[in-house]
Amino acid sequence: MFNFNVNPNHQAQVNASTNSAINKTANKQPKESEQEKIPTDSYEAQKVKQKDNKTYTVDLEKVRAMKEEADLRMLELFRTTAKQTTEKQISGPRSDSSIMTLELTEELSIEYTAEDVEQAQKDLAPGGYWSADETSTRLVDFAKALSGGDPAKAAMLKDAFEQGFKEIEEMFGGTLPDISYETYDLTMEKFDQWANETE
Repeated sequence: MFNFNVNPNHQAQVNASTNSAINKTANKQPKESEQEKIPTDSYEAQKVKQKDNKTYTVDLEKVRAMKEEADLRMLELFRTTAKQTTEKQISGPRSDSSIMTLELTEELSIEYTAEDVEQAQKDLAPGGYWSADETSTRLVDFAKALSGGDPAKAAMLKDAFEQGFKEIEEMFGGTLPDISYETYDLTMEKFDQWANETE
């Protein structure tokens, strides 16, 4: 028979080392309180939430209502812009007595200098900022920006432009300078071209 003599000090060191390894492993296990602290937006929490068997549906009525409201706001913004643009375009020529009555000019507090008239003539000339082509292009570009470039919305924005134009026409006694009607025709034409665009 073999007889092993174990050094008591050595055995105590082995036991201590083994106990230390066991304790470290035990400490790595998450405590119950730590498991409860998993963030609610974590992947594991998401999986738990999906087990509640609830059914989520899209509220189509609300979506439609919100879309209609957004479209109405878009149209109102464009109508106002079209009206203001037409008014700004004719700020020079409208000082002509054949277009503006003295009473209306005074009522709107409009005053012009010779420099104002000269600058207006440059702006209205072909290629100028307020020329018919440049103004109509800006109007349609703005309409496209508002609608995300959707040709399906060209007709409604065209109607909004027409409404704004009529409002400013009525404001100035029913007659506007030729440049305004040239701009109107070009704008309507560009709206039609946009509406007919195909992807």
